[in-house]
Amino acid sequence: MTRDEQITGFLHGRPLMILSAIAFAACGVGWGMSGQLPKPEQSVGVFFSLNAAMASPLLSAVLNVVCVIACGAILIVLNKLFNFIRAYTFVFVSMFFLLEMSTPATAAQLSVGSALCLATVVGMLPMFASYESNRSQGRIFLTMVILSSATLWQWAAVVLIPAFFVGFIQMRAMHWRAFLAAVLGLATPVWIVLGLGLANPVTDYHSFDIGAAWQSIRSGQIQLLVGWTTALTLVSIGLSVINLFTIMNFRLQFRVYNAFFMVVNLLVVIAMILDRKDISAFLPLLNMCIAVQTAHWLTLNSHPKRYLLVLILMALCLIHAGSTMFI
Repeated sequence: MTRDEQITGFLHGRPLMILSAIAFAACGVGWGMSGQLPKPEQSVGVFFSLNAAMASPLLSAVLNVVCVIACGAILIVLNKLFNFIRAYTFVFVSMFFLLEMSTPATAAQLSVGSALCLATVVGMLPMFASYESNRSQGRIFLTMVILSSATLWQWAAVVLIPAFFVGFIQMRAMHWRAFLAAVLGLATPVWIVLGLGLANPVTDYHSFDIGAAWQSIRSGQIQLLVGWTTALTLVSIGLSVINLFTIMNFRLQFRVYNAFFMVVNLLVVIAMILDRKDISAFLPLLNMCIAVQTAHWLTLNSHPKRYLLVLILMALCLIHAGSTMFI
């Protein structure tokens, strides 16, 4: 076995995933214990608001670590069940942990972003299972009820509604009864809230705030977060375009599974442009999409030095995590 094959094999392997999880957990808990992180801003949705700050920063960090590792575990289960990556690999989970580790916004606090990412990977289980199914109305209804309910508390969750709606269409599960189930699922939480008098549609409605600025993060952190997010966005677009030319040659089921990740990637980029205030809420979803595209790059590309790009991305994550500690 050549050195290139050994390096590629290590990137694919479980040991790197475990090391990445340990590094992520250490950074998250370390930042949480530092006491230097700003408190997360209040989460605002269509009718309700939620104070995301916890009394114990350490508890918040630990719960976030558990949430992100759960996302990684579910991604592994998804790949075992549906093979959306055409190889036995853990590199997409390793990359996801390292990307999450790279910023305090995704590593050190239980946030809306971690919850949205967990909701997305959990929602993919019934969605992928509904491929070419004529009896997916229940899955679609329940998915839309959950997403609509989340939007009542956090506007950022609205990005998942078109993502999953298009996703069910891609799975060829969206016939007229399924469409009706989706519409009823979106409307049901609103009907319940208004019908029980839990919210007033006039006085309790919170409009979507476009382009609001941060108020609780220092300017240096703003610049670093925006710069890092911009770089990740360019990487995600570049990898998606490159991988798309190869993915198009595979069977339809493989293509539609991966088309969902590309739809999520596109919607997240648009959402971050429109809603800069909640950029950290969309960052875990962007990290997940980049991690999947990185795995495709490593598994679908035949160049012996293809691992260099993955090593560069991992090194950048470590460098960014280190530089963030000193700001």
